[in-house]
Amino acid sequence: MAQVSVCVTDDDYGAWREIRITVVPGERCDTVDQLRAQETPERLMLLARMDGEVVGSIGPAACTRRARHHSWTPEVRSMVEDHGSLAFAAHFGFIETDRQIEQVRAIGDEQPPSAHPNAVEVLTLTQRPALWAACYDSFGRSWLTSPP
Repeated sequence: MAQVSVCVTDDDYGAWREIRITVVPGERCDTVDQLRAQETPERLMLLARMDGEVVGSIGPAACTRRARHHSWTPEVRSMVEDHGSLAFAAHFGFIETDRQIEQVRAIGDEQPPSAHPNAVEVLTLTQRPALWAACYDSFGRSWLTSPP
């Protein structure tokens, strides 16, 4: 039988983070320190264990039952990727509050651009991996606030 536990230790948050990265591999996941910084009495992050081993996260129905049992007034979040999952979530009282759309472009035999604008250096993440953390949260903001 699965046991449900609240994330408390750094190891718990690390396990929760690994599940998130596995389930949604194309998205950035907060570090353990960032997850800890978001702790509030109202926020509940749960792990499911079987025989002491972390096996996954908890579905919306289990979270809702646990919250009702403890008389919490929670906000429970979930992500879905298809209409069937959205219908399942709606059955348990979830409503859509945000929609994220992933745009993918297949790369083929395109020729590289003949020139880049002056003062623009194009790098790959492989060339400068240390820039990822600094760029992730701010990428595109200057464009949004002051277009060229």
